[in-house]
Amino acid sequence: MKTSEVALVDSGVAAHQVQADARSLARQDPALGPLLEGFVAMELQRQLTWSEQRASVFHYRTKDKLEVDIVLETPRRQVVAFEIKAGATVRGTSPTGSATTS
Repeated sequence: MKTSEVALVDSGVAAHQVQADARSLARQDPALGPLLEGFVAMELQRQLTWSEQRASVFHYRTKDKLEVDIVLETPRRQVVAFEIKAGATVRGTSPTGSATTS
């Protein structure tokens, strides 16, 4: 069974709804990750409105809850996946195939 993921288009409204402000987000508030993920997803959607390259945007999750935040697929079936993280560095536990830094 497929389940849709819901995202608020305006990250400012979303932050207000979860009572997150600049200070709490700077301290790595738990809301930062989902807010950042939503912001990136909406920015990619906006960029696709004027881009010459067409793509559909998806969120991927298995029944075991393994997920990829954003998946772009072109009409030629080319796929690009994005995993959005709010941390200052990417750790070795990042998804296979992604760049890692320390």
